[in-house]
Amino acid sequence: MDDVLSDKFRVAPVGQAVAFKDNDIVYRLFPEGSETIKDGLPDMWDLEPVFTKDENCEKRFLIPGVYHK
Repeated sequence: MDDVLSDKFRVAPVGQAVAFKDNDIVYRLFPEGSETIKDGLPDMWDLEPVFTKDENCEKRFLIPGVYHK
């Protein structure tokens, strides 16, 4: 990720995920989506939500704010 992160990035653990804060990181990670990115955020309809299962693998739960691309 050296070519994606600037010298000023920060890392924050968020539940079951890790968040990176860095200016314009979305544009560097997803240059193919730059036409649909507005205010530094991708269109939510372009993203796939991430789910996790309970300990019995019976129910699926949405992990808020975490998406596959």
